[in-house]
Amino acid sequence: MYQTEQAKNSRFWITEALFDLMETKSFREIKVLDIAEKAGVSRKTFYRHFETKGHVLIAFTKERRSLCIKDYIETRGFDPVSFIDFTFNTSYINRNRIQLLIRDSLFHTMNSTFPQEIIVPYFPEMTFLRKRLVVEGMKTILFEWLFSNNNIDKTEAEALALELLVGKEKADCLMYEKKTITRANNAI
Repeated sequence: MYQTEQAKNSRFWITEALFDLMETKSFREIKVLDIAEKAGVSRKTFYRHFETKGHVLIAFTKERRSLCIKDYIETRGFDPVSFIDFTFNTSYINRNRIQLLIRDSLFHTMNSTFPQEIIVPYFPEMTFLRKRLVVEGMKTILFEWLFSNNNIDKTEAEALALELLVGKEKADCLMYEKKTITRANNAI
C-alpha cells in the first residue's frame, strides 16, 4: 500500500515539477536532473517512473484524459452535447498547462491518442479520415477559443465542435434542445 501511494506521489511531484519548470524554461532546455531536483526525488526515482521527460507529458495527458473521460462517461453516459461541454470545461481548467504545451509545440503531439480514446469507441461508423478531421478540427476550435484574441464565444465554439462531431443538422437540433433545457432550468 505504501509503495503504491509513494509511487503515485512521486509521479505527481515529477509532473508538477516539469510544469513548474516549463513556466520559466522551454521544454528542450529542461534536463531530467532539473526535474528530479525540483520534485525532490532522485534521478533513479525519475527513471523508475518515466523513460524520458517526454514520457512525463505523455503520461500526464493520457492519465488525466482517461480518468476524466472514464469518470464522465460512467456517471453520465455518452451524449455528444454534454461531451463537448465537458471537453470545453476541462480544457478551460487546464488552459495554463495547455498554453505551455502550445508554446513549446507539444500540444498536438500530446493529443495524438484522442481519436482512439474517444472518437473510435463512440463513433464506429466514421471513416478513419473523418475521425482525424474531427479531432484536428476540435483541437483547432479549442485552441482558438482558449487562446486567440478574436474573443470567440464559448457557445459558438461548442456549436462548431458539435457540428464537426455529428453533422450540421443534428448539431442544430442538439444545440436547440440544450438551449431549451437551459431556459427551462433557469426559469425554475
